[in-house]
Amino acid sequence: MDKESRWTGSTSSLRFAALPARTKGARSGSKRFADVTGIRETDWLGKHWARWSDAVREAGLEPNSLQDAFDEDTLLEQYAQLVRALGHVPVKAELQMQHRRDPSFPDINAFIRGFVT
Repeated sequence: MDKESRWTGSTSSLRFAALPARTKGARSGSKRFADVTGIRETDWLGKHWARWSDAVREAGLEPNSLQDAFDEDTLLEQYAQLVRALGHVPVKAELQMQHRRDPSFPDINAFIRGFVT
């Protein structure tokens, strides 16, 4: 199926199409699914399923679970360690780069949710 085509198939064909969207043993999100299969969110959302996790469940898989929020102490500790390592207060891009280098480092949005009012 090319990326330009509209999907009008059955849910069973979607289950079959979901298989290639899996990468390295981990499920990908609806964007990766669309990139791989050409089936866009607008083709299924509100027509077959209300959310991506519903489609994943119907395909016989377990949807990814949300990560627990970082507590304030952990955020402060991680931030302070980065400040010490850099020798200055990090800018937004440095927080993003640190998260990409070390996935256990909180994403910038965790800092925004935790401290920006």
